[in-house]
Amino acid sequence: MMEVSITEARDDLAELLNRAAYGKERLVLTRHGKKLVAVIPFEDLQALEALEDRRDIQKADAARRESEGQPRVAWKQVKAELGLTKKAKKTASGRSPAGGPARRSTPRAGRPRPGR
Repeated sequence: MMEVSITEARDDLAELLNRAAYGKERLVLTRHGKKLVAVIPFEDLQALEALEDRRDIQKADAARRESEGQPRVAWKQVKAELGLTKKAKKTASGRSPAGGPARRSTPRAGRPRPGR
């Protein structure tokens, strides 16, 4: 794996990207000798994400097996206990009772609301 300083990468960016994309090289960009980021072929990223997905599925399956035979809790009850219902009130700190940020009553500018 080749290490390249960010200063060098700035001068040779197109060449370095071509080496990763077409030469299938992995590059590590450094700043003051410290490794910061990697430039990898897209296929490597896809393989890494597939491995992460497989690990997540295995963890979900293990959690499902562990919960077998346990009493179930209604989703409405879970949301209410976590303060995630529409009627959840803000505390004095502006946070929901569950400790997370309170829900906005209006959408942020430029962002579509889910389900709308």
